[in-house]
Amino acid sequence: MRFGVVCPKDRPEIYYDKFRLILDNEYSDVETDYYLYDDYWEAPELIEGKQQQYDVIIFAGSASYKYTENKLKKETLWQYIPISDTAVYRALLEAVQKGWDVKRLSFDTSSETGLLETYGELGYTKEQLGIKCIEGNFKNMFSNKDIFDKHKEFLRNKEVTGCITRLTKVANLMEENGVPYVFASPTIGEFREQLSFAKRIVLAKENAKNLFAVILVNIGIAQNYVSVDMNDFGRISERNKLAEIVYRYAHMISGTVAEIGISGYMIFTTIEILKAHSDMFKECVLLDWLEKETLNLVSIGVGCGKTAEEAKNNADISIKKCIARNKNSCVIMLDANTVYTLGSENNMINEKNQLLERSNFISRETGVGAKTVVKILQTIIRESNNLFTSQSLADALSISRRSADRIIEKLESAGYAATTGKMACGEKGRPSRVVELFLEH
Repeated sequence: MRFGVVCPKDRPEIYYDKFRLILDNEYSDVETDYYLYDDYWEAPELIEGKQQQYDVIIFAGSASYKYTENKLKKETLWQYIPISDTAVYRALLEAVQKGWDVKRLSFDTSSETGLLETYGELGYTKEQLGIKCIEGNFKNMFSNKDIFDKHKEFLRNKEVTGCITRLTKVANLMEENGVPYVFASPTIGEFREQLSFAKRIVLAKENAKNLFAVILVNIGIAQNYVSVDMNDFGRISERNKLAEIVYRYAHMISGTVAEIGISGYMIFTTIEILKAHSDMFKECVLLDWLEKETLNLVSIGVGCGKTAEEAKNNADISIKKCIARNKNSCVIMLDANTVYTLGSENNMINEKNQLLERSNFISRETGVGAKTVVKILQTIIRESNNLFTSQSLADALSISRRSADRIIEKLESAGYAATTGKMACGEKGRPSRVVELFLEH
């Protein structure tokens, strides 16, 4: 496998060094050639006639990517390191440390819609903000100078208190002219994500039979998480730490991360890789890592499927079940009939002991076997549903419908079940009664 990397010569610690660190140490099976430019408009000439030598060409940022896209036809896969919410949050943290009014900043290479969403998640309304967004025209080879002039104009007119850039050339101009700025630098995790994604696409072409897995992560943020000021410094630092953990885990499972707002993430990988890193779905390393770093509720929903859409749908169901449990947990849904629920090691032990104690107590009161009660309770917890027909209970326990009816009768007699309605079974079938079970309390 062979990658081509296109990045700026300036500020090697931001792009070139990070590419080298990961590719040299973690991708020994990938050959890499580097093409370095002084300004983004030099990128097309660097790779012209060489595209077909590479499985993937990765650009450092959107400027070189968009300019090259306007000049050359794609002959292989192209990617670039996008600006993520994490990069913006890190930049805002640095702005707070500098004492700037974060409601009055100028940004480049970020859309106004995206920035308003980011600020909105931090408690700000559009009416409270005086941010300026400079998107730039990267079909124009002089865009860097235009963007710098716009930042400088906003600052000179006292419309902003500082500038946030993602462009090395603009940062150099600001340095030379004494313009206060913060560089929204991508993290190592974001580089890993894109490189992992590139490799997985190439491998997917070679092995189209890989089944998909989607992992949804939700970290409950405290309700008073609003307004970026010095009082929230610790909370935003924690958020960045949690993001680093998610990206590290994604790298471990060769996954790709998409950030969902301020507290959510989506990771794409394959079932086989996930199996290998979860001891066949018996543990969740990511849950363990996150629990050690936050007191907020951690919910992880995993969905698998033959297509990415099917895996995402199952992950949506899993995360809802997980959040409904209201405790740190992970729900894994392989298909409609195969669901695993995991918690931290101590929680799993406590829950197991409580489950056995509760089952033995109900067994003594009803005459239903303790093992049968355990199976019913596990089904209720797994499905987040305590409503059954005789047939659905029979299916859950792998017994006959007549046996399920006898169990329901025993539970009803002891006050652990009650008929709540009827459900039609087919066009001509006789309606089946719906029974609510009261086993958990």
